Amino acid sequence: MYDTLEEINNAIQRKAIVFNTGGFQPKNELWESWIGKVAWQKQNETQPLNKEGKPLIPLATFFLDGSDYVPLCIRDKKLITVFVDIDIYNNLSSSTLEDYFVIRTYEDVKDLVPCNYTSSEIKPFPLSTEYKISECPQWEDIEELGEEVYDAILKMEEQSGCDYYDYIFVENNATHKIGGWPSSIQGGVGFDKGFQFAFQISSDEKADMNIVDNGNFYFAYNKEANKWSVRCDFY
Repeated sequence: MYDTLEEINNAIQRKAIVFNTGGFQPKNELWESWIGKVAWQKQNETQPLNKEGKPLIPLATFFLDGSDYVPLCIRDKKLITVFVDIDIYNNLSSSTLEDYFVIRTYEDVKDLVPCNYTSSEIKPFPLSTEYKISECPQWEDIEELGEEVYDAILKMEEQSGCDYYDYIFVENNATHKIGGWPSSIQGGVGFDKGFQFAFQISSDEKADMNIVDNGNFYFAYNKEANKWSVRCDFY
């Protein structure tokens, strides 16, 4: 079933929307995505607080409607906003990192009102988008696709005498993105059954945002359970 390079590529490659930080003058209008800023909310919403009553850090505003690609698990969402508790850095060994985030999703934008939540922790920048069609997994994530794909890649490596990263791998963008594959650093992100990788937020030098040591946050969504799962790794 996976006897040719084309068949393997079709099995492993995923589409993604990659976000580029800054480089243009923001208009502060609907459909503008941000890092380090949450710019829209419902009329009755306010900035979320942690258990100690401190405001959560506004991490990102991601508009999805009209994008060239959105993962199936969040395809009904038009906007996602993300806040994070600074206390997460004292609890990175927790198996429930999602408890340190507030992730708001919106299926309609007609009743949204502008807001301007920013933080001294991150320098806010608008984001432009770039469509990718050939995102590939890191080697440690290939097993997620099943034994048949994994064995086919090993066989092709043996026959060609080439390494996966030289012969099959195309790209994996280690930046903020919707869809694609996690840009794992320590090898293999690994979400529980039923969760699909939805988006990634990465360390961003321009925004003065360093996730521990040039790390990433990975977000997966279980549509049936309406639950998020979050992972983090770093150098």
